[in-house]
Amino acid sequence: MSLATRDTSQLVDRFGVEIAKFLNDADRTRYGSSLFDMRKRTLLGMYSLFEHQCWFLREVAARREPAALAQGMKRLCARPNGHLINAIPWSYLVPRENELAMGRRRTEDEEEVRWLMSYWAELAEVYRPGEELLPAESGHTQPTLTADGATRLLGLLDAGERDLELIQRTAARLEMMNFVICGEVRGRNFFHGPYPGTQPGATVFVQEFTELQRRQQPWTEGLLSFPVENVAIVRETVGVELAFDVFGFMLASGGNYRDHMLRATALTIDEHGDARELDDAELEAFGGHAQEATRGGYERIATWDQDFRILYGLYHYLSEMAPFAEAVGAPELNVELRARMEETGHRRLADIRAMGDVAPVWAQWGNGGPTFTAP
Repeated sequence: MSLATRDTSQLVDRFGVEIAKFLNDADRTRYGSSLFDMRKRTLLGMYSLFEHQCWFLREVAARREPAALAQGMKRLCARPNGHLINAIPWSYLVPRENELAMGRRRTEDEEEVRWLMSYWAELAEVYRPGEELLPAESGHTQPTLTADGATRLLGLLDAGERDLELIQRTAARLEMMNFVICGEVRGRNFFHGPYPGTQPGATVFVQEFTELQRRQQPWTEGLLSFPVENVAIVRETVGVELAFDVFGFMLASGGNYRDHMLRATALTIDEHGDARELDDAELEAFGGHAQEATRGGYERIATWDQDFRILYGLYHYLSEMAPFAEAVGAPELNVELRARMEETGHRRLADIRAMGDVAPVWAQWGNGGPTFTAP
């Protein structure tokens, strides 16, 4: 289906249903921090991208068709991934809804939202099997790999017995590092699956850590000392049900999956897509690197002034888009997008502060109002 023939209202509604469930499950309208104004940070970051997102993604689309781009994502540790596909409508529709809640509508709104939602849908329908565009539409699954790729996971797990405690400890240290150095942002732990296991009731899933050497956030310069760019933790569990959400997080029911693991391994993926198993000594070293980066990140963040504790949100949304330009061989787009977003973020800061503790869009959602308004 072409970008021009999609039902935009239906796409906005489908994404809105998914986001309403995400907001309800995570209670994202009330989350807080002792260091940051989380809601202002999020809105400032989104507004910084909002004015430039369609320009940026049209430049990406001009270099590679969305179907071809999405097909290339169906592998381990691909950048972008399913989480970043869904970041496209999320980071556009939230500030758009805030503008509408304040009675402000941009003249280019209808044309932009139609193009952007169609671009998102074309990526999502190739990335996911079947006709579903979102995890909740397919039983809360996030099947990133092809059938052959999922089969190869079992072979990687069969390579030998691994120290499950060491793998879990390394993953936990990487999770904490990502949370701290991104400024209490959870967006660097991408879970996908479930994939068939080796026995009835067994399930395989993957947790990916990427951008271990270089990030868009300027304060991470010099913090990351990993010798590889990514780590994929592959686990097989039995007796638990796994649910994956719109942004690549995972919940387990029927027990803690950590208590039901049969096997696990840790991999790194090279630029050709080939997997190499990481040995125990490497995992121990990675855990140490993660702890050092966590400490260093916190020390840097503690020096930020009150303005930057909101402005830093723009770099999170820059990092959501940057992999699309890198995937099509156009890093120069990220240089321009960063300059545009930094200018917009500083210009919008006073406006975001003036919205008070609860911006109109958060108030609307907290009062049970519509998630997103269709054009």
